[in-house]
Amino acid sequence: MRFPPRFSWRCPAGSPQGARRMDGVATITGTLLVLAPLLAAGLGPGRTWLRQASAATALRPQDAALTPSQELQLFRQLDQGDQRSRPRMTSIPGPGGGVAITYRREPGETPLTATQLRRLVANPPSYEKERVVITALLQALRRLGVTLVLGPPRKSGALAEWEPKTAVLRIRPDAANRGSRSFARMLNHEAIHVAQSCSSGRLRSMPKPLGLPRPASAVLDRQLSHRVYASASPTERIVEQEAYANHNQLDLSLQLLRRHCRPGAGQTGSSESGKRAGSGPGRLPLSHLSIPAPAGPPPR
Repeated sequence: MRFPPRFSWRCPAGSPQGARRMDGVATITGTLLVLAPLLAAGLGPGRTWLRQASAATALRPQDAALTPSQELQLFRQLDQGDQRSRPRMTSIPGPGGGVAITYRREPGETPLTATQLRRLVANPPSYEKERVVITALLQALRRLGVTLVLGPPRKSGALAEWEPKTAVLRIRPDAANRGSRSFARMLNHEAIHVAQSCSSGRLRSMPKPLGLPRPASAVLDRQLSHRVYASASPTERIVEQEAYANHNQLDLSLQLLRRHCRPGAGQTGSSESGKRAGSGPGRLPLSHLSIPAPAGPPPR
């Protein structure tokens, strides 16, 4: 069975370009809590700090290599995305008054109660765990021989894609504008695809299923009904189901990379359990990373 050469993460629903996000709006008047979807502004270009990739990498002119020296700017972009996605409380004018709380809610996540929303406004999340995972994954993928690239994915509507034939993991330049939580899930998703390739014997092999849980859900069905997967084979659909159903488990792909890939081997994979992909961010070894899975089904 033949695979297409790319495996994609689709941007959460909105415009055909996948450039809008779903937020939640909570209106609180006394004990009344009403939740409704809110379409917010699209992603910005996020390209000004990109350095063009070396010609030696044989990448497209619009691609830019994501090198370790550029990660500081990447995290600044994530900071800005986190600020924009923080819950905000505003007063409702007119008779009756009340308070409206606007916050980002991923599709499939359970709406928050008034108490939970007020707590979020008072104590916004720090996304420290997501930052640890992002740093660890970027380091681990480079050690395996993956070329990290910031550039428009070949598949229209995708936010990121794994291209096994060239060992390129391509991320849309504005992906970091969505904030740390979305970026960590996206990178975790694509790293699962890298492990699926390694399990086929080589880093540059077409991914094959790992046997990960694939619980049925309406969110997963909607995700895989997108045009990005219109021509997907049955096996490719299983590969994507595994990635979407498990990318909320932010430490999972690190475990899978250690188990199935051999660091520094470039194109060769390994199925031996216990293989380590080196150390994580700073002095934190990957073998000690334990990040609890965020609640809720996978985002679209």
